[in-house]
Amino acid sequence: MVSDIRKNLDKVTGELLESFVSFDKDKVLHFQAGLHALYDAQKKRNESEKINLYTICDTSSLEGLLKDYGISKEDFEKVPSAIKECNSSGLKASVNILPELLQRAVDKVNSKARSFLYEVPAAGMIAVSLNLVSSEVKNALIASQAGERILQATERTSVINPSMLAAHKDSILKDRIYDYGSDVRLARPYIGGFGDDPKYLIAAKAMHHLADILEGGVRLYPKMIEYSYVQEAINRFRFLSAGIFSYSSGMLKQAGETDAAEKIDVLVQHITQKGNGRKFVEIFDFYGAMETVEVGLRRSSNDLKNNNILSSKEVSDLNELIGIRREQINQSEELFASA
Repeated sequence: MVSDIRKNLDKVTGELLESFVSFDKDKVLHFQAGLHALYDAQKKRNESEKINLYTICDTSSLEGLLKDYGISKEDFEKVPSAIKECNSSGLKASVNILPELLQRAVDKVNSKARSFLYEVPAAGMIAVSLNLVSSEVKNALIASQAGERILQATERTSVINPSMLAAHKDSILKDRIYDYGSDVRLARPYIGGFGDDPKYLIAAKAMHHLADILEGGVRLYPKMIEYSYVQEAINRFRFLSAGIFSYSSGMLKQAGETDAAEKIDVLVQHITQKGNGRKFVEIFDFYGAMETVEVGLRRSSNDLKNNNILSSKEVSDLNELIGIRREQINQSEELFASA
């Protein structure tokens, strides 16, 4: 069960939501079919003229845009029955009377291929835009996803051994210290860049980034895996992920998504029952864990500099980035208060 929950948390946002919460999928598939039709209709337009399908958030707007391409409201309203007919009997009588754009769209929403078309939002994202899934639920699950990715980073770090070859520096710096395509712009500028992200979600993403940074440092200098401060940081990251899971579960319960919350609680138990078996609340100290993590990260950056693996500029940028992420984490009073 733990493995399945973790796999679902690692999915892209739309599929993540589909894996944990229920919503009116008939309404979502109807809307998604309209988006697919619109996507096909504007294929030949210049990029600057194309409508970003992620910005369409209500049925009336979608109907108006489809009308510009010759698809009437009446035809669009026939889509749900056409989708159901295909699903239940495989027949396409209801599909064949639709305009060609809608025929292709119905075929796409009834096929797995729809999951791989980035330009058209996944069902879970549509459910959020149509208010079938609340932003509170979405944020809680994305925070849980950050908790899962912290766990993944600690697991990847734990299997490194001192005899391994050092990773290529450019591959490690990318998306850990520097943004893609730059050696100046610091990595992951989107963390805290969305105005509607709650502070606890920003903190969860910041912790995930720090866990990836620790892994990257050990990959650059595998001998560091033997250092006690690295082992301590790995251990604290595991408990930080448990804290994120615990808080996210509480948010899901408040939103009425008890089934999803129970699944996240399974991960809290999975993490905290390991070791000496003491209860989570007796051993968890959010502030203390973050202090240990920050000390470990800054010591590792110094070791990378002293061993001529990172330049003075790279270490300076790394330490600046650690400071930014720590400040973002400190601002999450609600997350710390829950521990």
